[in-house]
Amino acid sequence: MATVWTLDEDKLITQLERPVKDLQDLGIPNAAQIVEDLPEGERQILTVQSYTMIGANWRASSADPNAQCQPHIQLRGTPSPSSKVTNGYIRFVDVQVLRTPSYSARHKQINLFMDYRAMPQILEQLQHAQRYLWVGHFANGHIYGDLHSAP
Repeated sequence: MATVWTLDEDKLITQLERPVKDLQDLGIPNAAQIVEDLPEGERQILTVQSYTMIGANWRASSADPNAQCQPHIQLRGTPSPSSKVTNGYIRFVDVQVLRTPSYSARHKQINLFMDYRAMPQILEQLQHAQRYLWVGHFANGHIYGDLHSAP
């Protein structure tokens, strides 16, 4: 299935120029919000229809001269009948900075943090015809998220 790419340059520039105050501005909830936005027994499922690959590079502040980078993928689609999610991110990070999968109700967004080594598999899965991004909260605080796909 070929993906048709369209670029709304004005929208992209507006998003890039918008200041980001903290991770919550990006739809990444803190630990308390993870449980609040995704109570035990609930899950959010996104049927993926399109995606955008992003290579990000930044410096956190003038006080910290160290630059950072993070490749990630933004996924867009439609929610399952019992879900409200409309988009998601798979962020590729070093194994030492993996975070808990999360759902942001405010942004209707799933966030997964994957080890860089998973990138080839994820890119292969995105070529499949059926793709589902999901996150669920199970008993004893178990939170799980992944990308399901089928050729």
